[in-house]
Amino acid sequence: MSYVPSFEYDIFISFTHADNDRLPGKKFGWVDEFHYQLESWLARRRGLEGLRIWRDRELQGNTQFNVAIENRLDSTALFFVLHSRAYRKSDYCRKELDWFHHKYRDSLLVGENKRIFNILLNNYPPDDWHPVLGNAIGFPMHDAEGDELGDFILPTDPEYPKRLRPIVDAAETTLEAMRAQQATATPAPAIPGSSAEDPLPRIFLATVADDQDDLRERLFNEIGHRAQVLEEIPPTLAYEAHTQAVATALGSADLSVHVLGASPGRKIKDCRETSYPREQAEIALTQPVHQILWLPEDLSLGDVQDPAYRDWLQALETGEREQAELELVRCGTPDLIALTLDRIEEIRKGSGPDGELSFLIDTHQKDQRYAFRLGDLLAAQGADVDFNQESRDPVRSLAYFEHSVRQAQNLVILFGRVVAPWLQDRVQTAVKVLGEQFTAGEHETFQHL
Repeated sequence: MSYVPSFEYDIFISFTHADNDRLPGKKFGWVDEFHYQLESWLARRRGLEGLRIWRDRELQGNTQFNVAIENRLDSTALFFVLHSRAYRKSDYCRKELDWFHHKYRDSLLVGENKRIFNILLNNYPPDDWHPVLGNAIGFPMHDAEGDELGDFILPTDPEYPKRLRPIVDAAETTLEAMRAQQATATPAPAIPGSSAEDPLPRIFLATVADDQDDLRERLFNEIGHRAQVLEEIPPTLAYEAHTQAVATALGSADLSVHVLGASPGRKIKDCRETSYPREQAEIALTQPVHQILWLPEDLSLGDVQDPAYRDWLQALETGEREQAELELVRCGTPDLIALTLDRIEEIRKGSGPDGELSFLIDTHQKDQRYAFRLGDLLAAQGADVDFNQESRDPVRSLAYFEHSVRQAQNLVILFGRVVAPWLQDRVQTAVKVLGEQFTAGEHETFQHL
């Protein structure tokens, strides 16, 4: 199954084989490398579980266009055009583009994002694009300067990952939006392997203020098929009854998620100095369950009108926190969803089968293609390989790294082209975690750096 459940494929790569001749000294071509890097980045670094990308390397020479290609285009979420000199001369490629446009002409936009990606391998100006591409954003993957056509940027060029990243960002955002649109309309599939003997993780999704209802509902829809979301505690109970109900629910939960914002939410009727969302978060902080406390990335505490609530948020962000289970994050909605799904997956996997060797690989985007190769080599030897979750925000990315290190058995920090402070932050964080685990008698869970 693909990442967007109602489609068989998430991405269809439309290209001409003339653009996939072997790279110098390699056994693969430019399109092979682009496909590999795109899939690795989205599936591994961004955590798009089940992602499926298709291109016509699977077809036999006698396969008819109107059977195989149309079937795949009919069940594809995004269409990638590798726009080059050769592509423009190919009637076959034009048929693919026209077919996808015709099939989805009434649903080509997802919010403000278009489902057709115009990836420019040569520098053709918009006036020379196929009419279907007229309103699409172009993603340059060429080395042209000025009005020259230029040529493809080689995967070994330091500029390559910088050009690829906007494509990855846009694909992730659009696929997430399509997935969210379908969440309420499409019944979610059962997780393979879930049973009474292997139950789904239990998630406490806390009460929110009224202005966060939509986000809570989206979270519920996104994680509901991957975990058992516990019944919401009614925000109408008296203080003591509410406290008891929340503590009982948290006692059976594997993870609690608290969506906070500028408003403290509904006041507890017989304890007006606090609110239901705040009280649920405070109770969670006293429990051994892992907690995600989320604040909008653009929230300024100076805009919070309730002084007691503002002081509480300030203390959460700047005060000393001893709870290793607490993850306080500021990020966008897609990052919150990705983080929550990642934590659920960690709970589902647990520590893995006895004797299984697991590795966490962390790297910068400049060196990630080498990290993916290393991951493949380790996986081929039977190791369980995971990649540290990436964020566009360096501070948030380091926070993700710290959490992942706490779960790691073996850590590989792969670097080459990065600046020294990036590596220094990683090593210092890993050593700090190792020291804390050693002091707590948990050092056996983290074996090698």
